[in-house]
Amino acid sequence: MRKLGLILLLAALAALVAAGCSEEENSKPYVSRLYASETCGVAPLRVDFRADATGGKPFNDPTGGNNWLRMSWDFGDGTVIANGTSIAYHRYEAPGIFTVTVTAEDDAGERDSRSMQVKVNADSLSIEVFGTLHGEIVTELKACEPLTLGIIAETCGFDPVSDTYDRFIYRWSVAGAAYTSANPQHAFAPATEPRVEMITLNLIDPTRSTTRNDTLWVDVLPSAGADLSLAAFWLLPDSLYTTSDTLRVTLPGVWPNIFTYRLHARNAGPEPAYHVTVRGNQPNLANLHYVGAFASSGGVTYDSASDARRWTWRIPAIAAGGEETVFVAYRIESPPPSNNAFPIRMQPYACDPDTTNLQITPRLITQTFR
Repeated sequence: MRKLGLILLLAALAALVAAGCSEEENSKPYVSRLYASETCGVAPLRVDFRADATGGKPFNDPTGGNNWLRMSWDFGDGTVIANGTSIAYHRYEAPGIFTVTVTAEDDAGERDSRSMQVKVNADSLSIEVFGTLHGEIVTELKACEPLTLGIIAETCGFDPVSDTYDRFIYRWSVAGAAYTSANPQHAFAPATEPRVEMITLNLIDPTRSTTRNDTLWVDVLPSAGADLSLAAFWLLPDSLYTTSDTLRVTLPGVWPNIFTYRLHARNAGPEPAYHVTVRGNQPNLANLHYVGAFASSGGVTYDSASDARRWTWRIPAIAAGGEETVFVAYRIESPPPSNNAFPIRMQPYACDPDTTNLQITPRLITQTFR
């Protein structure tokens, strides 16, 4: 019986020793959470911090306030607290993004850390206007080159890289023109001498009822200009023939029939032409229907309203010495009247003052040949 009691006593002592070892192993410092009263604000910004830490002397306050843990703080702006508690206060005087680190250390030199970032802005809303040409930020460009405008905005709760800029209201003013989109494009009119143009933006953030303004100055250089022209040709089966841009069809012919003309927008240079618009009308005939169009560049839209019946071709750019082409097709259900005009006009281009070659009128003439 005495042997059994001794065995039980030894077993109990072994269990206590094992538990003590376990406590020692689990007493290493561990910072489980780091809180901040503000993670973004305007300088000067006071932030209250609190760290939850365990470890040190067992069975004491888990927040690290009195459990034999040394709590040190690094606020990321050069200010440190070498021997503090789990609660700290700091005031940021200057803008920046700061990494705050709290470290818990016990008497054995064991330590654990946790970090977070605090962003301090110079203003509740900061904006910077910029302009790009062909994807590159520029402050100098030639007349008629398409300048695309944009902004970088800084405010709490907004990521200037990944968040959408549609939350803002835009009021741009550029050389007498007004725009309300986030990224408008503008081409400055030509001039014989270099000049400086001012671009202003009035930006409104309706979520915070905040308004800011910014200005961009750009140098506009003279442009040698473009030399644009139009040419049209009917595409015909062998049984039909044409002279230049006039199609003559022998009656009675085969109906319905599809007639297609090919239109060339050309630029003899010496500079590229940007954002060129060409519009084509058709005769207002009940038996004439627009089929469609295919363009080598840009896009074609069609307005089917009875008072318009017009297609519009928008070309992003025509290189100097280059051309772009569009094919336009119509279906005719029955023989049309004898002379039908399809007037085509290019919208005047500022860097091509000669407008005499910016219009052409393909014709469809029906007649009986003997």
